[in-house]
Amino acid sequence: MSFGDQWASATIGGDTSDPPEPGTYEVALTDGRAFTSKGSEDWFVVEFRILAGHGQDHTWSVMANLGKEGGVKAAKAMSAKLGVPIDEVTCLQDLDRLVKQQVGGYFEVDVVQNGDYRNTFIRDRVSGEAASDLPTDPAPVGGGPATFDDDDIPFGPSVI
Repeated sequence: MSFGDQWASATIGGDTSDPPEPGTYEVALTDGRAFTSKGSEDWFVVEFRILAGHGQDHTWSVMANLGKEGGVKAAKAMSAKLGVPIDEVTCLQDLDRLVKQQVGGYFEVDVVQNGDYRNTFIRDRVSGEAASDLPTDPAPVGGGPATFDDDDIPFGPSVI
């Protein structure tokens, strides 16, 4: 999608930070971090982008307040599914460093409607290359690689 197409279809107001419609998606983990907010609360945040198909390039964040038991459980479960070695996490800085190491990974996720909220659950890491709308068949080529020698150059050598 060209910049002009993306610009024309972009909405104002942060709509793309909301999870997409319920369904299963192949996504890239585009960011991950654990930090203490200005309000002195510890947070875990991961951001996803849909790779192909319906909702392609839609991005959203999943946040967990680490000051609440439910938030810690959710962050630990999601971290494990992302591939974070959870036994190595002893402090917020460890979690931040280790989740950042997973950025760029591809995952299959389920987005599920839960009352007024949409939850994101990681099914698994996608092995191999991520889904793409680009063709996988090689482009046709003619007669094999071309070979050239100096006789094919229509001008003489340059002297600098």
